[in-house]
Amino acid sequence: MGIVLITAALVLVMYGLSILSYISESNILEDTVNDNQ
Repeated sequence: MGIVLITAALVLVMYGLSILSYISESNILEDTVNDNQ
């Protein structure tokens, strides 16, 4: 049971990190587009 909880926690962490990286990348893209205008 403990292994299942640990695995679920790792999946949630990786999912959260992927979302954060996606948000930061989209923000960087928006910043570069605004600079070019």
